[in-house]
Amino acid sequence: MLAQKEASALRPTLVLAGLGHAHVFVLEHLAALRKTPHKAPLPILQALDAGRIVLVSPSDTAVYSGMVPGVLAGIYESQTPVMQLRALIAASGVRHVRASVAGLDAQTQTLQLDDGVQTGLRYHALSLNTGGMLTREFCEAKVPGSWDLALKLRPMGQLLQLWPQVQRQAQAKPKDAGPYRIAVIGAGAAGIEVAMAMAVALPNASVSLLAGANAPGSQISRGFARRVAAALAHARVQVLPFAAAGIEMREGQLQVLLSGGAALACDAPVLAIGNTPPPWLKQSGLALEPNGHVLVGPSLVSTSNPNVFAAGDVAARVDVLQPRSGAAAVRSGLPLAKNWVRFLLGQQPLHTRAREDFLSLLSCGNGTAIAQFGKFSTQGAWVWHWKHSLDTKFMARFSKGM
Repeated sequence: MLAQKEASALRPTLVLAGLGHAHVFVLEHLAALRKTPHKAPLPILQALDAGRIVLVSPSDTAVYSGMVPGVLAGIYESQTPVMQLRALIAASGVRHVRASVAGLDAQTQTLQLDDGVQTGLRYHALSLNTGGMLTREFCEAKVPGSWDLALKLRPMGQLLQLWPQVQRQAQAKPKDAGPYRIAVIGAGAAGIEVAMAMAVALPNASVSLLAGANAPGSQISRGFARRVAAALAHARVQVLPFAAAGIEMREGQLQVLLSGGAALACDAPVLAIGNTPPPWLKQSGLALEPNGHVLVGPSLVSTSNPNVFAAGDVAARVDVLQPRSGAAAVRSGLPLAKNWVRFLLGQQPLHTRAREDFLSLLSCGNGTAIAQFGKFSTQGAWVWHWKHSLDTKFMARFSKGM
């Protein structure tokens, strides 16, 4: 009996760390293999049956980021973008360990799990799709005071829970005290969408977008920037050419300190400054780019550790600069699924096509949207319906399992 336990302990464990958009495709791929066992590779089925393919995630739900602005604008109910993945996880056959990753040692091939007892999990192959996050260190370095005083876009589940509270505060503000003031800090795609969504949901509020020196969307193309500027103006969002230098409470009033030296009084500062990789990656031993993302090649394999894959906001490709967005993570899902299985079978993973231009669909919050691909852009209600169709099909595809 002891020999059997020792032999079992030596069996390689294949770990999916995180339940980001890309890993949802891996689960779907495994479920498809189990559905047609006569066509599936025997080693994969054996690994699944032995419980050696493990998903590490604290929950069996995931928020689909593409629909969050629609919730803020009042188009969708708050539960709409929450993918219920229990059925898909069960269909995939993976063993679900409900925990978060707290550490990684690539040399010993060990994950440290935050499961209440700080369990160590050894792996033979690892795929990272834990997503980006906001930490106190990151927020305070970008905008001092923001960690305690600002509403943050991540985690998105928490944002969805807090948004009704913000709406109630706005509606309860006395009319003689002036409009409820929202200041969105950061004018990337998320900041632009959130500013318009909040302005649509709260028509009597004053919404400002702190864009810094560059006009929103100008880094993509002039045509796209013009469309974004017009959409922001139509939503009554005031674009300010300042960055946020800090947030503070002064005499009972929140205010955002501006890069020009002035201060902007507001009731709700909203932080839309992107995200950072998990801090435990710094001590992982994996090759990282300067901002701390895992460096991967065109096959989504770590440049330093051939048994480690990474995708989504936690990764950075060495061959192409890709946007950090849910859409980019979705596009990496199927290549990651196929290459991960190929690796487990002892086959060389395939290179994925290097693309810097992606189709992005920007919600304006009012039933219209802007489509952008490369330097080309267009907009209208038909773009919104197109986006809505893609989003709802994505949700239905994975929420029903297999």
